[in-house]
Amino acid sequence: MKQTEKELEMNDPEEVEYQRIKNLFVDCDANMLALLDGMFWEAARLRAELNVLHREVKKSGLVKMNPQNPMLQKETPVSKVLPKVRANYANICFKLAKVLGKKDDDDDSGLDDYE
Repeated sequence: MKQTEKELEMNDPEEVEYQRIKNLFVDCDANMLALLDGMFWEAARLRAELNVLHREVKKSGLVKMNPQNPMLQKETPVSKVLPKVRANYANICFKLAKVLGKKDDDDDSGLDDYE
């Protein structure tokens, strides 16, 4: 059975994550969604990359130890990349969360006390 192009896209971890993030902003107006679209994609790419890096950590670990002398240790390449990717992802998530917070604040115009 041949998969359609849409089904293939949905199997792509980046596409799935992009849709998940975009659905969080379903109440935003079209201009805001257009503005944030690049951040959605970047967050999705970073999340997919983090998942790959974590699978590599499970296989190889963060530190290699010399079997003859456990005091001799060496960081694996993934241990150097992981914190940088994690920080970039957290930064984008923080910015997107601020947008969601502002959207919720806009709903409260402060006029409720005068009704």
